[in-house]
Amino acid sequence: MNVTLSRRAAMLTVVGLSTWGGAHAFAQNPTCDKAYDSDQLVVDIQELEQAIIVIERDDAKRLAASIQDRIECVEQRLPLSFLGRAYRGLAGAFYVGGQEDRADRWFKTAIELDRTYRYGVEDLPSDHPVRDAYAARLQSSGSEPVRLEDKVFTEGDYFLDGRRLSRPMARPERYHIFQRQHEGKVKTWLIEGPSFPESVLVAAIGADEKDGKQKGRRGRTRFDVQVQEMGSSAMEVDRSSPPEQVPLIIGGAAGIATGIALYAGSGVSRRNFSSIRDDEERLAKSQRLTNRLVIASLASIAVGSGVMTYGIIIDDAGRPIGPRIDVRF
Repeated sequence: MNVTLSRRAAMLTVVGLSTWGGAHAFAQNPTCDKAYDSDQLVVDIQELEQAIIVIERDDAKRLAASIQDRIECVEQRLPLSFLGRAYRGLAGAFYVGGQEDRADRWFKTAIELDRTYRYGVEDLPSDHPVRDAYAARLQSSGSEPVRLEDKVFTEGDYFLDGRRLSRPMARPERYHIFQRQHEGKVKTWLIEGPSFPESVLVAAIGADEKDGKQKGRRGRTRFDVQVQEMGSSAMEVDRSSPPEQVPLIIGGAAGIATGIALYAGSGVSRRNFSSIRDDEERLAKSQRLTNRLVIASLASIAVGSGVMTYGIIIDDAGRPIGPRIDVRF
């Protein structure tokens, strides 16, 4: 068990962590006189998970409260994969600590972050009570996000539970990690439902008209967004596609089509080769042509497949997503 958790901690350190912020609608959070180091956060989550496994009720509750209180002092943005693990850890700790209402709010957000997650034997013993609590909540339906209709965000990039957020909207009766990234700095709040901090909100008067003009100048439409599923509902987020993605996909498909055409041509050449009887020079030329067409077709299909595959899997920064090893946190 320790080997598994250490491996996960190492992976998280490589990926990089981020800020959990502090405490809109939560009282008595400390003033940060120094940063909450991301490596220390990984160690604390690991210790929290160990307390859950052995059902150390007091330690689990104490560690969960400590992490929640200090989380605003982390100075980077947390990756989505780690947020799912952290939410499940906090939920499990509050559950074994007897604070089921707080656990329920964390469980809901964790499930909507990744409804496909299931505890393995490497995570919890098969008869652990947190397994049953988690499984029971998997059966419940989600809720629609509540949007603050009269408010929009100030300048900056915003993220809710690790996903980009373009409008102030969140599901109620859940804890959320809400982050703002602006001018190289990250600020994060722990909020409940759509309780966004007033410091990042402005009145929406004239915002829709301004947004419409900007979209008109760019020639973009409402289709310039993608939808990320969160439980049974969805949230709208900004989409950013690398400019080379479409040409690579089209070019790769063209390469594959060319290879297929060349291979068909080699079939014609082979039939011509088979029909030659008495002319050795024509026979040799036909043989060479057939071989070249076959080789060219295979090369074209291979190159086209590679180019199209790369075009499909590059991310919004133009980097290839795969091949990679997926590690579940």
